[in-house]
Order: sequence, then structure tokens, then C-alpha cells
Amino acid sequence: MMKSGKIMCIFAVLTIAGLAHGQQPDTLWTNYFGGWLWDYAYDVQSTDDGGFITVGLSNSYISGSIYLQVYLVKTNGDGDMLWYKVIGREYSDRGYSIQITDDGGYIITGSSEEHTSSGGLDVYLVRTDSEGDTLWTRTYGGSLNDEGESVVITPDQGYMIAGYTNSYGAGNKDFYLIRTDSSGDTLWTRTYGGTGDDLAWSAAAVPGGGFIVSGRTASSGAGSWDVWLIRIDEDGDKIWSKTYGGGGWDSGLEVLCTADGGFIVNGYTMSYGAGQTDYYMLKTDASGNLLWSRTYGGSNYDNGTSILQLPGGGYLLGGYTKSFGDTDGDYWIIRTDANGDSLWSQIYGGSGIEALNGMDHTLDGGYILTGKTTSFGSSSSVWLVRLSQDVTCIGESEDLENISSGLHFSSVKQNPIFSHMSFDLNTMVSGSANISVYDIFGRCIDVIYSGHLTDGTHSFMWTVPQTVSNGTYLIRASCSGLLAVTKITVLK
Repeated sequence: MMKSGKIMCIFAVLTIAGLAHGQQPDTLWTNYFGGWLWDYAYDVQSTDDGGFITVGLSNSYISGSIYLQVYLVKTNGDGDMLWYKVIGREYSDRGYSIQITDDGGYIITGSSEEHTSSGGLDVYLVRTDSEGDTLWTRTYGGSLNDEGESVVITPDQGYMIAGYTNSYGAGNKDFYLIRTDSSGDTLWTRTYGGTGDDLAWSAAAVPGGGFIVSGRTASSGAGSWDVWLIRIDEDGDKIWSKTYGGGGWDSGLEVLCTADGGFIVNGYTMSYGAGQTDYYMLKTDASGNLLWSRTYGGSNYDNGTSILQLPGGGYLLGGYTKSFGDTDGDYWIIRTDANGDSLWSQIYGGSGIEALNGMDHTLDGGYILTGKTTSFGSSSSVWLVRLSQDVTCIGESEDLENISSGLHFSSVKQNPIFSHMSFDLNTMVSGSANISVYDIFGRCIDVIYSGHLTDGTHSFMWTVPQTVSNGTYLIRASCSGLLAVTKITVLK
């Protein structure tokens, strides 16, 4: 039985002394989802209809079973569930990372035991349509455990998976990178590592070609584990690698490309900071040279898991804390400026355990958080938290009420965008129309179309101006009082 429930104003929202120098966003709503056992979310994305898609794992839907299934939940903008899917049968299948494909469907990576004869795990790639129905699945790996942790959509609409392998490579676990075409057929695989355990957690496409991969290494560096960044070209060949950390355990759980051509990492450290583990934020240049690092935390365990890049060069860090709030664990987000200095922080949780694993921008300039909760729902539930605008965003907030199926984007191609993109706009009404590109501060950076549209489907092309920096943007279309918004990523 599927359970969900809105939670209003009954959880802790705390401000940490010394970390409050700005205006925190309001909590618009929270909602939990799941069945009668364990349900857990690892990633979330905003969708073009103003809602959200989250992926994780569940063992609530196979009666009496200890096995796991990939768990996919789609909500509207108010957090009401539109549908859910469980993918997999009586085996252990997990979903760790999700991206939205150019046709409005989804690509998911994780791990699967379903298609192996060895009893181990294989990297799992699942392609679904916009309703979450499976179009195809692929597995990759050998006779031991192999897992996919992060999936990137490539410029040719193929995929690059980053994870780790026990089956191949030099050590017990090595970075495992797989490049596929749009059908999931393998183009190349690469392993990187030494004699120790080396695990890749995150990957991102780099402007100009290739990828950046972050994780941890026990094969090189200064400590038991170090943060490990590897820059590879389009063929998976290494351009450079760097380690960061001290004598303890340090790990980089998410990496992003920054507007200045460098990279930003969020993870955790046992080598530095105030407690058992602290958030560990690293900024590098394009060659991986460390520019600065920051730690955040208290006397207990505080682990960073995710990061968003914000307009103006600031960042939003996400993860969980046992130092503040309820000491069993709570969601913890920290807003910083471009130098990693904190502007504010907030904590969300109840009397049980909460762990934040994924975040995204919302179409109105706020944030959506996902992970797990044991405070609400059954044994463990997926927990979504939606926050209001951090800064002024596009238009008036009431415009979002006009988002309608009568005006919507389709066939959005080349997202992320490297130089240009094409898309269709479907309208059921005729009238004066405008299609413009905004940054998430609400500044109009380009007008794609202004004029009259008749009802039907219209095709458009947008070439990224030289003045536009890398980052997240919104395309806003309006026609006769209706509104459509889609999120895009520019990587020049």
C-alpha cells in the first residue's frame, strides 16, 4: 500500500549561530512517500510541469520480501503524488541518479542483481518514458559487485555512467566509467584506481568536451581516503587527476563545473574541521589546482552529499547533520557566497533520522530537497521538502498558477546546451506570445520570440549568446495568459 502525507510546521527548522547572515527561504511544504517497509530517495529533478521526479529504492512492494526495487515517484508542484513506479522483481535493484531526457522521459542509473548469475550486482541503466514506464534496461559489469552512482546525458544524447567495480581494474574497487549511445549500447569503458578501494560518486560534463569525476581513493593521497578528481576526455582517457585531503577519511560526493571553468566539490572530511566528520567543500581551477576549501560542522557527524551552483557564484550545500537539531540526523543546507563563506543555514527534521541525498532548483527560483525520513510515514519514507524563492525569480509568483497543459514545451533537444538548442512549443490557444530566457535571479538574458502564435506546434532554435555564462537558466513561454517554463543547463 502506497502511503504519503503532507507535514506542515511540525518539524525543526533551526538556524545555527555563526552561520546566519542572510534571509533563509520559507518552507512551502513537505511530503513523505512509501509503503510499509523501507523507502529511500537518492536524487531529485524539477520537471517542466512545475513538479518533481525522485528516484531511490524500496522493499515495500514485494510482500514479505527482503529484496529491493528501483523506486520512482512523480509529484506536482504542491507535492501531491501523480504516480509511482517500482522497477525490478524479486532481486536487489537500486536507483541512485536520474536525469530528464530530451523527450521528457527519464534515464536512471544504479545497480541490479536481477540480471546476474553470480549473485553480485551489476551497473543498471533504465530508460523510461514520461510516465515512468520502462522502455529498456541495460546492465554492465562482471562476476563481482559493480554499481553506477551517477549518470550524465552527453551532447549526442547518449550517457556516461560513473560508479565503481569489483570485477575489473587494479584493486578491490576501482572507478568504473561507461559511455553508451542513446540506446544504452556500450561505446567504451574505463577503470581508474590502484591497489586500494577507489569509488566514483559523481560526474559532470565539461564545457568543450569530456567529463569530470569525483569520489574517493585509498590508493593514493595523504590519508586513509582522499577526495579524488579525475578529468577525462570524450574517449574516457585521463587528462589529469588530483587528490585532496589530510590524514583521515575524506570523500567527494558531488562535483559540478563552475562558471569560471573550474570545479566545485561537496563531501565530507575526517581530516579537518570541528567534529567526527564535517562538510568538505573544495574549489579548484580548470586544472584541478586547489583554490580554497571550507569545512562546516559541529562536534558530531556532518556529511555533505550534494551541491547546487547559484547565480553570482554562490552555492547551496546539502547533506545531513548529527551535530545540530535532533542528534539522530537531520537535513542540513548551507547557503554560501562565491568564496564558500556561509550566508545562512537551515535544518529540517523530526524525532527520527533524516538524511538529505539530493537537491535541485525549482522553476520559481527555490529549492527541492529529497532523501529519507524515519520521523514520518512507515519504517523509512522518501521525504520531499520544498523551499520558497531564495532570490527574486522570473515574473510574479502567481504566474505559476497559470502553468497549463494548454501550453507546454516538447522535443527539447541538446540539454545540457553546448552551443545551441531546438525545441517545440505546443499551444492550444492563439494570441500574443513571448519566449524568453531568464537566469534564476529573474533577469531576462535573451528573447527567443516575440509575436503572434496560432494554436498548434511551433519549432524554435536558440543559439547561446557569447555573453551567457555556464549555469542553470529558465525558458519562459507565455501565450494568451498561459505560461510554460522549462529548465536548461548551459555548458559552453
